[in-house]
Amino acid sequence: MSEDSDTTQARSRLLKPARPSEDQVRQLNDLSRRDYFPALARLSLFPENRSRKAYTVVRDIYLRFADSWWSKLMDIVELPLSKEERSKLVAEIKDEQKRMKEVELWLKPPEAPLSLDQALKFIKAAPSVAWQKTVMSRVGKRSRPGQPASKRRLALHALDIKCAYPHTSLSEATNRLCPCGRQKHLPQCRDQLRQQIIKLVKFLREHGLISSGSISRLGSGNRLNNSTTPVKYSPNSLHPCNLLF
Repeated sequence: MSEDSDTTQARSRLLKPARPSEDQVRQLNDLSRRDYFPALARLSLFPENRSRKAYTVVRDIYLRFADSWWSKLMDIVELPLSKEERSKLVAEIKDEQKRMKEVELWLKPPEAPLSLDQALKFIKAAPSVAWQKTVMSRVGKRSRPGQPASKRRLALHALDIKCAYPHTSLSEATNRLCPCGRQKHLPQCRDQLRQQIIKLVKFLREHGLISSGSISRLGSGNRLNNSTTPVKYSPNSLHPCNLLF
């Protein structure tokens, strides 16, 4: 089967999420302040996409942290707290936010750098000092080529392919995902992707989202270029034999 046919077949199984409907967007405006961000995160920031197995479990991790972060943030805004209680909650919020940012690096590209003029426009009417500092921290910062944070989301896409096609090789995944622009990928292209996949597998293990069993380089079921039947697994974990190339 040709590479173009393989690409078409892969895309037919790894679908893009559905765009929110106008009714769904309007319904957000009817939610309470406490319910708004959790609903927004699920509907728009990181929408459900059951065709992407690895994305789904990483998204679940993010949503757990996001729900907890937002709930504590609302507690500070809405509840009469003592100075000690407020201080404790602020520390917990910062910790939750740090965890969310770490998970986001697997789910989406790093944020683009801002020019000084762009940053000043963003913070012009913002009373929050924390928001001002967050915006100004993005001024002029640009990821270096090959920087791990910029490659993490590619590892997630690779595992999505691996879950659907367990026999997919690292070379096949690299050819499909590597953004280097070369017609023929170098060994370091595969090595960079492999290293990020290993880190992602470790991350998933730390969160208990890989089912028990020994990891093998050989899966069973689909191969990218010759199978027509998707592989199905438990909705709450990834099978270990589908994680290493």
